[in-house]
Amino acid sequence: MQSEHEHLTALDLDGYRQRKLDAAARQRCDRHFASCEECLRRLLGDEQSRAAFSQLKEAFVCSDEEPFHLSPEELRDYATGTADEATKTICESHFEICPRCVRELKTFVPRRASAPLREQAARKPQYPGKWLPQPGRSPELLTARRLAVVTTLAACLLLIWAAWRNAFSLQKSAHSHGETSPISLSIVVRLKDGTQEITLDRSGSLTGLERLSQQAQAEVRDALATADLQRPQSIAGLSAPPIKLLGAPADAPPFDLVSPIATVVAEEQPILRWKPLPGATSYTISVFDASFNQVAKSNAVSALEWPVPIPLQRGSTYSWQVTARRDHQQITVPRAPAPRAQFKLLDVEGIKQFNGAKAQAANSHLALGVLCAHAGLLDDAERQFQALVEQNPQSSVAGKLLQTVRSWRKNEIVEQQ
Repeated sequence: MQSEHEHLTALDLDGYRQRKLDAAARQRCDRHFASCEECLRRLLGDEQSRAAFSQLKEAFVCSDEEPFHLSPEELRDYATGTADEATKTICESHFEICPRCVRELKTFVPRRASAPLREQAARKPQYPGKWLPQPGRSPELLTARRLAVVTTLAACLLLIWAAWRNAFSLQKSAHSHGETSPISLSIVVRLKDGTQEITLDRSGSLTGLERLSQQAQAEVRDALATADLQRPQSIAGLSAPPIKLLGAPADAPPFDLVSPIATVVAEEQPILRWKPLPGATSYTISVFDASFNQVAKSNAVSALEWPVPIPLQRGSTYSWQVTARRDHQQITVPRAPAPRAQFKLLDVEGIKQFNGAKAQAANSHLALGVLCAHAGLLDDAERQFQALVEQNPQSSVAGKLLQTVRSWRKNEIVEQQ
Protein backbone atom coordinates (compact mmCIF):
# COMPACT_ATOMS: atom_id res chain seq x y z
CA MET A 1 0.00 0.00 0.00
CA GLN A 2 1.44 3.37 -0.94
CA SER A 3 2.04 6.25 1.42
CA GLU A 4 -0.76 8.79 1.79
CA HIS A 5 1.74 11.38 0.51
CA GLU A 6 1.86 9.62 -2.86
CA HIS A 7 -0.82 10.10 -5.47
CA LEU A 8 -3.57 7.49 -5.72
CA THR A 9 -3.25 4.99 -8.54
CA ALA A 10 -5.72 4.62 -11.39
CA LEU A 11 -6.81 1.33 -9.77
CA ASP A 12 -7.55 3.16 -6.49
CA LEU A 13 -9.65 5.77 -8.31
CA ASP A 14 -11.52 3.13 -10.29
CA GLY A 15 -12.31 1.15 -7.15
CA TYR A 16 -13.49 4.30 -5.37
CA ARG A 17 -15.76 5.27 -8.28
CA GLN A 18 -17.26 1.77 -8.49
CA ARG A 19 -17.53 1.58 -4.65
CA LYS A 20 -15.58 -1.70 -4.65
CA LEU A 21 -13.01 -0.78 -1.97
CA ASP A 22 -13.12 -2.23 1.52
CA ALA A 23 -13.60 0.04 4.53
CA ALA A 24 -9.87 0.57 5.20
CA ALA A 25 -9.07 1.41 1.56
CA ARG A 26 -12.06 3.73 1.28
CA GLN A 27 -11.04 5.62 4.42
CA ARG A 28 -7.47 5.88 3.13
CA CYS A 29 -8.76 7.42 -0.11
CA ASP A 30 -11.02 9.82 1.81
CA ARG A 31 -8.08 11.04 3.90
CA HIS A 32 -5.96 11.43 0.76
CA PHE A 33 -8.67 13.45 -1.03
CA ALA A 34 -8.78 15.77 1.98
CA SER A 35 -5.15 16.82 1.41
CA CYS A 36 -4.62 16.29 -2.34
CA GLU A 37 -6.60 18.41 -4.76
CA GLU A 38 -4.84 16.85 -7.75
CA CYS A 39 -6.23 13.37 -7.05
CA LEU A 40 -9.67 14.82 -6.35
CA ARG A 41 -9.46 16.59 -9.71
CA ARG A 42 -8.62 13.27 -11.38
CA LEU A 43 -11.70 11.78 -9.70
CA LEU A 44 -14.19 14.59 -10.41
CA GLY A 45 -12.74 17.15 -12.83
CA ASP A 46 -11.41 20.67 -12.23
CA GLU A 47 -14.57 22.67 -11.56
CA GLN A 48 -16.26 20.27 -9.18
CA SER A 49 -13.06 19.37 -7.31
CA ARG A 50 -12.32 22.89 -6.05
CA ALA A 51 -15.52 23.14 -4.01
CA ALA A 52 -15.40 19.49 -2.92
CA PHE A 53 -11.76 19.77 -1.82
CA SER A 54 -12.52 22.82 0.30
CA GLN A 55 -15.45 21.13 2.04
CA LEU A 56 -13.65 17.83 2.54
CA LYS A 57 -10.61 19.54 4.05
CA GLU A 58 -12.86 21.50 6.44
CA ALA A 59 -14.56 18.29 7.52
CA PHE A 60 -11.26 16.94 8.86
CA VAL A 61 -10.18 20.13 10.68
CA CYS A 62 -10.05 19.65 14.46
CA SER A 63 -12.59 21.53 16.54
CA ASP A 64 -13.67 21.74 20.18
CA GLU A 65 -17.22 20.51 19.64
CA GLU A 66 -18.58 17.85 21.97
CA PRO A 67 -19.29 14.31 20.73
CA PHE A 68 -22.91 13.26 20.31
CA HIS A 69 -25.02 10.12 20.25
CA LEU A 70 -27.89 9.12 18.01
CA SER A 71 -31.35 10.04 19.21
CA PRO A 72 -33.90 7.37 20.20
CA GLU A 73 -36.00 8.35 17.17
CA GLU A 74 -33.04 7.83 14.79
CA LEU A 75 -32.20 4.46 16.36
CA ARG A 76 -35.85 3.35 16.19
CA ASP A 77 -36.21 4.39 12.53
CA TYR A 78 -32.96 2.63 11.60
CA ALA A 79 -33.90 -0.54 13.53
CA THR A 80 -37.36 -0.73 11.95
CA GLY A 81 -36.11 0.03 8.46
CA THR A 82 -38.11 3.27 8.14
CA ALA A 83 -35.11 5.65 8.13
CA ASP A 84 -34.48 7.64 4.95
CA GLU A 85 -31.17 7.30 3.12
CA ALA A 86 -29.57 10.35 4.77
CA THR A 87 -30.45 9.12 8.28
CA LYS A 88 -29.28 5.63 7.42
CA THR A 89 -25.91 6.98 6.23
CA ILE A 90 -25.50 9.04 9.41
CA CYS A 91 -26.36 6.08 11.63
CA GLU A 92 -24.02 3.64 9.93
CA SER A 93 -21.17 6.17 10.02
CA HIS A 94 -21.77 6.73 13.73
CA PHE A 95 -21.95 3.00 14.49
CA GLU A 96 -18.35 2.66 13.26
CA ILE A 97 -17.04 4.62 16.25
CA CYS A 98 -19.71 4.35 18.95
CA PRO A 99 -20.26 0.96 20.64
CA ARG A 100 -22.81 2.58 22.98
CA CYS A 101 -25.22 3.35 20.13
CA VAL A 102 -24.65 -0.14 18.69
CA ARG A 103 -25.80 -1.63 22.01
CA GLU A 104 -28.80 0.70 22.19
CA LEU A 105 -29.76 -0.16 18.61
CA LYS A 106 -30.56 -3.75 19.65
CA THR A 107 -33.11 -2.53 22.19
CA PHE A 108 -35.17 -0.92 19.43
CA VAL A 109 -35.58 -4.09 17.37
CA PRO A 110 -39.23 -5.19 17.75
CA ARG A 111 -39.62 -8.53 19.46
CA ARG A 112 -41.82 -9.73 16.65
CA ALA A 113 -39.53 -8.39 13.99
CA SER A 114 -38.75 -10.58 11.07
CA ALA A 115 -35.69 -12.80 11.21
CA PRO A 116 -33.75 -10.74 8.60
CA LEU A 117 -34.29 -7.55 10.66
CA ARG A 118 -33.15 -9.19 13.89
CA GLU A 119 -30.10 -10.54 12.10
CA GLN A 120 -29.33 -7.06 10.74
CA ALA A 121 -29.28 -5.54 14.24
CA ALA A 122 -27.24 -8.40 15.71
CA ARG A 123 -25.02 -9.14 12.74
CA LYS A 124 -21.26 -9.31 13.06
CA PRO A 125 -19.06 -6.64 11.51
CA GLN A 126 -18.87 -6.65 7.71
CA TYR A 127 -15.25 -5.52 7.85
CA PRO A 128 -12.68 -5.82 10.66
CA GLY A 129 -13.57 -3.07 13.09
CA LYS A 130 -17.07 -2.43 11.70
CA TRP A 131 -19.17 -0.62 14.33
CA LEU A 132 -16.22 -0.70 16.75
CA PRO A 133 -13.77 2.09 17.69
CA GLN A 134 -10.76 2.14 15.35
CA PRO A 135 -7.29 1.70 16.93
CA GLY A 136 -5.87 5.07 17.87
CA ARG A 137 -9.13 6.83 16.99
CA SER A 138 -11.05 8.72 19.62
CA PRO A 139 -14.85 9.05 19.51
CA GLU A 140 -14.38 12.78 20.08
CA LEU A 141 -13.10 13.05 16.50
CA LEU A 142 -16.65 12.69 15.22
CA THR A 143 -18.78 15.62 16.28
CA ALA A 144 -22.30 16.53 15.21
CA ARG A 145 -21.04 19.27 12.94
CA ARG A 146 -18.31 17.15 11.44
CA LEU A 147 -20.57 14.17 10.79
CA ALA A 148 -23.08 16.42 9.05
CA VAL A 149 -20.35 17.93 6.85
CA VAL A 150 -18.84 14.56 5.96
CA THR A 151 -22.22 12.99 5.23
CA THR A 152 -23.31 15.93 3.09
CA LEU A 153 -20.03 15.94 1.25
CA ALA A 154 -20.18 12.19 0.59
CA ALA A 155 -23.61 12.66 -0.99
CA CYS A 156 -22.32 15.64 -2.99
CA LEU A 157 -19.33 13.67 -4.26
CA LEU A 158 -21.58 10.89 -5.50
CA LEU A 159 -23.99 13.35 -7.12
CA ILE A 160 -21.16 15.32 -8.74
CA TRP A 161 -19.54 12.17 -10.06
CA ALA A 162 -22.85 10.85 -11.41
CA ALA A 163 -23.63 14.19 -13.07
CA TRP A 164 -20.14 14.46 -14.54
CA ARG A 165 -20.19 10.94 -15.91
CA ASN A 166 -23.67 11.42 -17.36
CA ALA A 167 -22.69 14.69 -19.06
CA PHE A 168 -19.48 13.11 -20.33
CA SER A 169 -21.42 10.15 -21.71
CA LEU A 170 -23.94 12.34 -23.51
CA GLN A 171 -21.22 14.49 -25.01
CA LYS A 172 -19.29 11.51 -26.33
CA SER A 173 -22.42 9.79 -27.57
CA ALA A 174 -23.25 12.87 -29.64
CA HIS A 175 -19.96 12.44 -31.50
CA SER A 176 -20.19 8.69 -32.03
CA HIS A 177 -20.29 8.16 -35.79
CA GLY A 178 -23.93 9.10 -36.07
CA GLU A 179 -25.17 5.93 -34.33
CA THR A 180 -28.51 6.36 -32.57
CA SER A 181 -29.45 2.86 -31.43
CA PRO A 182 -30.03 2.28 -27.68
CA ILE A 183 -26.86 0.19 -27.52
CA SER A 184 -24.67 2.86 -29.13
CA LEU A 185 -26.04 5.56 -26.81
CA SER A 186 -24.59 3.68 -23.81
CA ILE A 187 -21.06 3.88 -25.23
CA VAL A 188 -18.86 6.69 -23.92
CA VAL A 189 -15.82 6.02 -26.14
CA ARG A 190 -15.43 3.74 -29.15
CA LEU A 191 -12.03 3.38 -30.85
CA LYS A 192 -10.60 1.24 -33.60
CA ASP A 193 -7.35 -0.22 -32.30
CA GLY A 194 -5.43 -2.35 -34.75
CA THR A 195 -7.68 -5.27 -35.67
CA GLN A 196 -9.92 -4.83 -32.62
CA GLU A 197 -12.39 -2.33 -31.19
CA ILE A 198 -12.13 -0.76 -27.73
CA THR A 199 -15.21 0.60 -25.97
CA LEU A 200 -15.93 2.26 -22.64
CA ASP A 201 -19.58 2.52 -21.56
CA ARG A 202 -21.36 4.73 -19.05
CA SER A 203 -20.95 2.23 -16.24
CA GLY A 204 -17.16 2.25 -16.69
CA SER A 205 -17.03 -1.17 -18.36
CA LEU A 206 -14.00 -1.50 -20.68
CA THR A 207 -14.14 -4.05 -23.50
CA GLY A 208 -11.49 -5.20 -25.95
CA LEU A 209 -8.55 -5.28 -23.52
CA GLU A 210 -9.57 -8.11 -21.19
CA ARG A 211 -6.13 -9.73 -21.45
CA LEU A 212 -4.53 -6.80 -19.61
CA SER A 213 -3.97 -6.90 -15.85
CA GLN A 214 -6.51 -5.15 -13.62
CA GLN A 215 -3.99 -2.36 -12.96
CA ALA A 216 -3.34 -1.80 -16.68
CA GLN A 217 -7.07 -1.88 -17.47
CA ALA A 218 -7.70 0.73 -14.77
CA GLU A 219 -5.01 3.00 -16.24
CA VAL A 220 -6.51 2.71 -19.74
CA ARG A 221 -10.04 3.24 -18.38
CA ASP A 222 -8.91 6.36 -16.54
CA ALA A 223 -7.22 7.74 -19.68
CA LEU A 224 -10.35 7.18 -21.80
CA ALA A 225 -12.77 8.58 -19.21
CA THR A 226 -10.78 11.80 -18.71
CA ALA A 227 -9.02 12.08 -22.11
CA ASP A 228 -5.95 12.90 -20.04
CA LEU A 229 -2.79 11.33 -18.63
CA GLN A 230 -0.88 11.94 -15.41
CA ARG A 231 2.57 13.32 -16.11
CA PRO A 232 5.26 10.84 -14.95
CA GLN A 233 7.86 11.97 -12.43
CA SER A 234 10.56 10.10 -14.36
CA ILE A 235 10.84 12.83 -17.02
CA ALA A 236 11.31 15.68 -14.53
CA GLY A 237 14.55 17.54 -15.18
CA LEU A 238 15.31 15.93 -18.55
CA SER A 239 14.89 19.28 -20.33
CA ALA A 240 17.62 21.44 -18.82
CA PRO A 241 17.18 25.22 -18.87
CA PRO A 242 18.92 27.06 -21.71
CA ILE A 243 22.28 28.65 -21.00
CA LYS A 244 22.16 32.45 -20.82
CA LEU A 245 24.79 34.23 -22.90
CA LEU A 246 25.82 37.86 -22.85
CA GLY A 247 25.56 39.90 -26.03
CA ALA A 248 23.41 39.30 -29.10
CA PRO A 249 21.29 36.14 -29.23
CA ALA A 250 22.80 33.17 -31.02
CA ASP A 251 21.68 32.17 -34.50
CA ALA A 252 19.31 29.26 -34.96
CA PRO A 253 21.08 25.87 -34.95
CA PRO A 254 22.13 24.75 -38.44
CA PHE A 255 20.57 21.31 -37.88
CA ASP A 256 18.60 19.55 -35.14
CA LEU A 257 18.74 16.41 -33.07
CA VAL A 258 15.66 14.19 -33.32
CA SER A 259 15.65 11.57 -30.57
CA PRO A 260 15.91 10.60 -27.80
CA ILE A 261 15.42 14.00 -26.13
CA ALA A 262 13.69 14.70 -22.78
CA THR A 263 12.39 11.14 -22.54
CA VAL A 264 12.94 7.81 -20.84
CA VAL A 265 14.18 4.97 -23.06
CA ALA A 266 13.80 1.24 -22.55
CA GLU A 267 16.84 0.06 -24.55
CA GLU A 268 20.27 -0.15 -22.94
CA GLN A 269 21.79 0.70 -26.32
CA PRO A 270 19.44 3.31 -27.79
CA ILE A 271 19.66 4.58 -31.36
CA LEU A 272 20.48 8.30 -31.61
CA ARG A 273 18.94 10.18 -34.58
CA TRP A 274 19.41 13.68 -36.03
CA LYS A 275 18.52 15.79 -39.06
CA PRO A 276 21.01 16.39 -41.89
CA LEU A 277 23.20 19.47 -42.24
CA PRO A 278 23.25 20.62 -45.88
CA GLY A 279 26.71 20.02 -47.35
CA ALA A 280 27.95 17.90 -44.42
CA THR A 281 30.23 14.98 -45.32
CA SER A 282 30.28 13.18 -41.96
CA TYR A 283 29.04 13.26 -38.36
CA THR A 284 30.63 12.36 -35.01
CA ILE A 285 28.46 11.54 -31.99
CA SER A 286 29.42 11.80 -28.31
CA VAL A 287 27.54 10.53 -25.24
CA PHE A 288 28.10 11.87 -21.70
CA ASP A 289 26.95 10.75 -18.26
CA ALA A 290 25.37 13.02 -15.63
CA SER A 291 28.86 14.16 -14.52
CA PHE A 292 29.75 15.18 -18.11
CA ASN A 293 32.17 12.29 -18.51
CA GLN A 294 32.30 10.97 -22.07
CA VAL A 295 31.12 7.34 -22.09
CA ALA A 296 30.90 6.70 -25.85
CA LYS A 297 32.06 8.34 -29.09
CA SER A 298 31.59 7.32 -32.71
CA ASN A 299 33.93 7.39 -35.66
CA ALA A 300 32.97 9.69 -38.53
CA VAL A 301 29.68 8.37 -40.01
CA SER A 302 27.60 9.50 -42.96
CA ALA A 303 24.26 8.09 -41.75
CA LEU A 304 21.72 10.10 -39.75
CA GLU A 305 21.54 7.62 -36.87
CA TRP A 306 23.96 5.82 -34.61
CA PRO A 307 23.30 2.98 -32.12
CA VAL A 308 25.21 3.39 -28.86
CA PRO A 309 27.77 0.54 -29.01
CA ILE A 310 27.90 -0.20 -25.26
CA PRO A 311 25.14 -0.96 -22.71
CA LEU A 312 24.29 2.13 -20.65
CA GLN A 313 23.44 2.04 -16.94
CA ARG A 314 19.74 1.57 -16.14
CA GLY A 315 18.18 4.38 -14.14
CA SER A 316 20.94 6.81 -15.19
CA THR A 317 20.64 10.05 -17.17
CA TYR A 318 22.78 10.82 -20.25
CA SER A 319 23.26 13.66 -22.71
CA TRP A 320 24.53 13.57 -26.29
CA GLN A 321 25.67 15.82 -29.12
CA VAL A 322 26.52 15.55 -32.80
CA THR A 323 29.41 17.30 -34.59
CA ALA A 324 29.01 17.71 -38.36
CA ARG A 325 31.96 18.25 -40.70
CA ARG A 326 31.32 20.55 -43.68
CA ASP A 327 34.24 21.71 -45.83
CA HIS A 328 36.74 22.82 -43.20
CA GLN A 329 34.12 23.53 -40.53
CA GLN A 330 33.06 21.52 -37.50
CA ILE A 331 29.55 22.37 -36.28
CA THR A 332 28.26 20.90 -33.01
CA VAL A 333 24.66 20.71 -31.79
CA PRO A 334 23.21 21.32 -29.33
CA ARG A 335 25.24 24.40 -28.52
CA ALA A 336 24.66 27.27 -26.11
CA PRO A 337 22.20 28.72 -25.39
CA ALA A 338 20.24 25.58 -26.33
CA PRO A 339 19.71 23.08 -23.47
CA ARG A 340 21.47 19.73 -23.44
CA ALA A 341 19.86 16.80 -25.25
CA GLN A 342 19.17 14.38 -22.37
CA PHE A 343 17.52 11.01 -21.90
CA LYS A 344 17.16 8.52 -19.06
CA LEU A 345 17.20 4.73 -19.08
CA LEU A 346 14.25 2.93 -17.51
CA ASP A 347 15.44 1.34 -14.27
CA VAL A 348 15.61 -2.39 -13.61
CA GLU A 349 12.26 -2.70 -11.83
CA GLY A 350 10.60 -0.41 -14.37
CA ILE A 351 11.76 -2.43 -17.38
CA LYS A 352 10.58 -5.66 -15.72
CA GLN A 353 7.09 -4.28 -15.12
CA PHE A 354 6.93 -2.64 -18.53
CA ASN A 355 7.94 -5.77 -20.46
CA GLY A 356 5.28 -7.79 -18.64
CA ALA A 357 2.58 -5.26 -19.41
CA LYS A 358 3.79 -4.86 -22.99
CA ALA A 359 3.42 -8.59 -23.63
CA GLN A 360 -0.21 -8.42 -22.47
CA ALA A 361 -0.95 -5.31 -24.54
CA ALA A 362 0.13 -7.10 -27.74
CA ASN A 363 -0.74 -4.88 -30.73
CA SER A 364 -3.03 -2.41 -28.97
CA HIS A 365 -1.88 1.14 -29.77
CA LEU A 366 -4.10 2.50 -27.00
CA ALA A 367 -2.81 0.20 -24.26
CA LEU A 368 0.82 0.53 -25.35
CA GLY A 369 0.49 4.32 -25.56
CA VAL A 370 -0.89 4.57 -22.01
CA LEU A 371 1.72 2.17 -20.61
CA CYS A 372 4.58 4.00 -22.35
CA ALA A 373 3.30 7.39 -21.19
CA HIS A 374 3.11 6.25 -17.56
CA ALA A 375 6.68 4.88 -17.81
CA GLY A 376 7.97 8.17 -19.30
CA LEU A 377 8.74 6.56 -22.67
CA LEU A 378 7.52 9.63 -24.56
CA ASP A 379 8.90 8.72 -28.00
CA ASP A 380 7.18 5.32 -27.88
CA ALA A 381 3.96 6.77 -26.44
CA GLU A 382 3.81 9.42 -29.18
CA ARG A 383 4.24 6.79 -31.91
CA GLN A 384 1.46 4.63 -30.45
CA PHE A 385 -1.00 7.51 -30.03
CA GLN A 386 -0.16 8.81 -33.52
CA ALA A 387 -1.11 5.40 -34.93
CA LEU A 388 -4.33 5.49 -32.86
CA VAL A 389 -5.21 8.94 -34.24
CA GLU A 390 -4.63 7.73 -37.80
CA GLN A 391 -7.12 4.95 -37.20
CA ASN A 392 -9.57 7.31 -35.47
CA PRO A 393 -9.17 10.75 -37.12
CA GLN A 394 -12.53 11.97 -35.73
CA SER A 395 -11.85 10.93 -32.12
CA SER A 396 -11.21 13.84 -29.76
CA VAL A 397 -10.05 11.40 -27.07
CA ALA A 398 -7.26 9.94 -29.22
CA GLY A 399 -6.22 13.42 -30.32
CA LYS A 400 -6.07 14.75 -26.75
CA LEU A 401 -3.95 11.82 -25.56
CA LEU A 402 -1.46 12.48 -28.36
CA GLN A 403 -1.35 16.22 -27.65
CA THR A 404 -0.88 15.59 -23.93
CA VAL A 405 2.28 13.55 -24.50
CA ARG A 406 3.63 16.12 -26.95
CA SER A 407 2.94 18.96 -24.52
CA TRP A 408 5.02 17.42 -21.73
CA ARG A 409 8.33 18.27 -23.43
CA LYS A 410 7.16 21.83 -24.18
CA ASN A 411 5.90 22.39 -20.65
CA GLU A 412 9.15 21.08 -19.20
CA ILE A 413 11.16 23.71 -21.12
CA VAL A 414 8.75 26.58 -20.40
CA GLU A 415 8.64 25.88 -16.68
CA GLN A 416 12.41 26.06 -16.31
CA GLN A 417 13.09 29.16 -18.38
